[in-house]
Amino acid sequence: MVIVSTAFVVTLLSLVGIAVVAGVGILGAIAANRLAFHHRARVSRRESIRTYYGHLALGH
Repeated sequence: MVIVSTAFVVTLLSLVGIAVVAGVGILGAIAANRLAFHHRARVSRRESIRTYYGHLALGH
């Protein structure tokens, strides 16, 4: 019984760890993309906004 619960706890902790790492990685990627996007889109901001709303309208 103790062995089963220990294995369960270890599995749960590893899953939580993977989820946290994935979440941090995704947030980091989004932040990096936003920064790069803002740096690139200073000149063509109106066009980028139009593209963004076009994607929303198309459902992408």
